[in-house]
Amino acid sequence: MSTGDRILPPTGTFLDRAGAQILFNVGSSDRAASTHYSGSLSNPESGGISHIWGVQSVFGDRPKKEAPMLARNILSAALFAFVLISPVAIRAAEDDGIVRIKSAYSMPETIRRLKKDVADKGIMFFNEIDQSKLAADAGVTLRPSTLLVFGNPPLGTLFLTSNPAAGLDWPVRLLVYQDDKGDVLVLYTDFAWIAHRHGITDRDEAFKKAADVIASITSTVK
Repeated sequence: MSTGDRILPPTGTFLDRAGAQILFNVGSSDRAASTHYSGSLSNPESGGISHIWGVQSVFGDRPKKEAPMLARNILSAALFAFVLISPVAIRAAEDDGIVRIKSAYSMPETIRRLKKDVADKGIMFFNEIDQSKLAADAGVTLRPSTLLVFGNPPLGTLFLTSNPAAGLDWPVRLLVYQDDKGDVLVLYTDFAWIAHRHGITDRDEAFKKAADVIASITSTVK
């Protein structure tokens, strides 16, 4: 368990993510020294950790005051490992709120279809920004990329009444670009993610309607 006064880190660590159970077995070459630690994580989805930890030790002639210190080291290691591999943390890292759709059409045809459906639905179209042209004018090489900006004020402005910061995500923006494989992709920000980002909880119906509309618009290029 230790060499002189120096406490060695635990060995034989095992993590069972399915059962959210962390078991630590610490072995020692010291004579008559054997220590076992176990801990249970409670509610891993919310990132919680229980306060129930068991320590069973046989230290032989080693000072017993080392037990609390070693237990704290084990607990710290457990917390650190849990944060690193927590499903919640992984989802947060992976979920950027972006919906990606592969278009079945060329870049110009994809843009034409999207704009037509926006117009057919009576939605206000604000701007079409050819980002690749802006890049070329600045001497920068950029693959085809165009941003479409549109929105329905009676619906979209409701989000801003709940939180003015939602104006960062409205009007709606659709990004159409061509990747290095030649595929045309359509990207937009998920409305449920927008609601969560701005902490809006009183506009569920409006957000659902907006999500349905954008899904309908982008379906024209599938």
